[in-house]
Amino acid sequence: EGLAALQAGAFHITTAGVTYFNTTPLGRAVTGTMLVSAMKQDDGGVFTTYTAEAASDDPDDVFPLPASPAVSDAAYFGAGRRFGYLEVNMTTPGVGVWTVVWEYWDGGAWADLAPFGLIDGTQAFTITGLRTVALASLPGDWALTTVDGVEAFYWRARVDFSLGGITQAAAGRVTAFVPNLLTAAGEAGT
Repeated sequence: EGLAALQAGAFHITTAGVTYFNTTPLGRAVTGTMLVSAMKQDDGGVFTTYTAEAASDDPDDVFPLPASPAVSDAAYFGAGRRFGYLEVNMTTPGVGVWTVVWEYWDGGAWADLAPFGLIDGTQAFTITGLRTVALASLPGDWALTTVDGVEAFYWRARVDFSLGGITQAAAGRVTAFVPNLLTAAGEAGT
């Protein structure tokens, strides 16, 4: 089976020191899959939890950002292990003018994920469909932190510019994927 998976390209590859995650169905089959253990919206310091909703297939029951995103509002996605990418089933695109910066907790502060090859397939939660937010490699200093009472390894999408929103972005299921066979920063695969 392992040889067949390799021949089919199911594993992640590293070239020139950069790891590329295989997000094809076969690639996902050989990586660890888990529901996010925490999905929270931060609206000016007021948190709303969407963890249960993020585990369901119901459309339009997860709101990553407030209806009219303001600077420093954020969506938090947490899991019990470091993960390489998220799949977000965007069911209603956000309409408005804003940008987000994807960050992780480095043990002392929130740090930018861009240096790790971040690709935001949600385009700041403004397009529909099954969208992937992925990294080329995992941060070596990514640490557990507690957000609104829940400890996890978090990514957050923080609004860094906004002229406001007209339509609130909504999603259904949110899934985190852990690279099992090839991992970064010496984390053992499972």
